[in-house]
Parts: sequence; structure tokens; C-alpha cells
Amino acid sequence: MKAHPRAELTEEQVAILEAKLRQARAEIGARMNTRRRDLEESPLRDEPADPGDLAQQSLGQAVTVRLGESERQRVNEIDEALGRLEGGTYGICLATDEPIGFDRLLVQPWARFTAAHEAELEAERGMFAANRI
Repeated sequence: MKAHPRAELTEEQVAILEAKLRQARAEIGARMNTRRRDLEESPLRDEPADPGDLAQQSLGQAVTVRLGESERQRVNEIDEALGRLEGGTYGICLATDEPIGFDRLLVQPWARFTAAHEAELEAERGMFAANRI
């Protein structure tokens, strides 16, 4: 595993970031398995329930599905970051070709963009959302 040469990351930093990626992936996988198991073992599943219980169960299932989608997306981001590490392109902004920086990667090791470019993207999304109203 290695970072892009222009990423300005030491071997020790790359090892730290790889460990963080693998740990995050394992933690998400464990949470997803727990939620799936809890959903399958739900006591309301096989029992007749009143409308309030059914509404609560439906809400719980919807939240679980939504969290699952979000966590699957994060696992994909982590896998992509591990792929960039494997391919030697990790640590470089996918849009600007600038180094992402160890401090940002330490907080979000799956980051694909520099903080500056990410802020630009968020501003554009905000402008797009504002124009849709």
C-alpha cells in the first residue's frame, strides 16, 4: 500500500491511515450485522400488533434501512480509498490533483477531495438546492 508520490505522506502516515480505513470498515460491518440481526429478531415481527405498534415497527425498519444505505455508501468510499492506496493514487484530490493533506485524511481517511474543493462542491449543492425551491 502506498500513497501518490505528490501526496506528501510518509510511510508511517500511510500505515496509520490504512489502519483507520480498515478499522472503520470493520466497525461499520459490525453495526450493519447487528442491525440486520435485530431486525430479523424483532419481537413484533410475528405477533399481531395494534396500529401504534405497527407504526413504530415500520418507523424502526425505515430508519434501519436508511442507516444501512448510508453505511453501505461509506463502505464503498472506504473500499475506493483502499483501492487508491493499492494503486498508488491515494492522498491526491480527484478533482484538482492537489495533495489532500494528512490532517484531513486523519479525520476522514476516505476523503477524495481537498477541504477547499469539498467546500466548493457543498456550496454548489447549496446553490442548486436553493434554486429548486
